[in-house]
Amino acid sequence: MKAIKHEGDNRGYSVLIDTDEGLKVWIDVDTYKGDIRVDWNAYIFNLKNSKDIAISKFQSSADNFSDCSSIAIQYLENNNLIII
Repeated sequence: MKAIKHEGDNRGYSVLIDTDEGLKVWIDVDTYKGDIRVDWNAYIFNLKNSKDIAISKFQSSADNFSDCSSIAIQYLENNNLIII
């Protein structure tokens, strides 16, 4: 998996992750009182759309969340957008 790009500003960022499964998922990262907060960007899915179903299944894994969170934070650190 790897981060492809980001959107946002110093209030918060969305990082696009290209997964090993060939999916592209967005993860949101912001800071609040010195803490980093991370969450999936997508939370509403069209259950008649196979791509949305695949993303929903991917996002339901705690391991995938952990991996994508780490990749997104590292990407933002490497691009000097957040400092930990």
